[in-house]
Amino acid sequence: KVKQVYTIGGMASGIAHSAKRRVFTVVNRPGLKKEMAKLGLETEMYYQGPPSISSFLLWVARSRGIDGISLWQEMPFYLATVGDWRATKTMVELLDKGLELHAGADGLDKEANSQESRLELLRQRSSEIDVFIKRLESGGELTQDEVQKLAGEVAEFLSTS
Repeated sequence: KVKQVYTIGGMASGIAHSAKRRVFTVVNRPGLKKEMAKLGLETEMYYQGPPSISSFLLWVARSRGIDGISLWQEMPFYLATVGDWRATKTMVELLDKGLELHAGADGLDKEANSQESRLELLRQRSSEIDVFIKRLESGGELTQDEVQKLAGEVAEFLSTS
């Protein structure tokens, strides 16, 4: 009696933590793209790599005549190992709106604001980290060494502060 299957995942992106988080979607039936676009989701996602369990579940659902929707939450790469409260809040709000789950994202504001405050403190303490994040905020890219330094320093700072 299942009518729809949803999977949820995350993907690291070259965005700054101050950027709006997007949610991308992959669907197993073309008509679902319009429904997802109405919810403000990004319907064009290009992934190169091995298939995931989400891909498999969408394929199985389609073979059984069930709509399948995979939601992919974008998050700054340097928060991927420590978690991104703003991304979590974005996903919960989407589920509340689109699926009427009434999970309530209000409590996540405190965590998201706290994380952002700590990141601002790190930027004040390290001009190098500030330069890296400013470059991401302006749409620029970082070298592999800069990516590793930013991710490492953010993870260390957030886990100790």
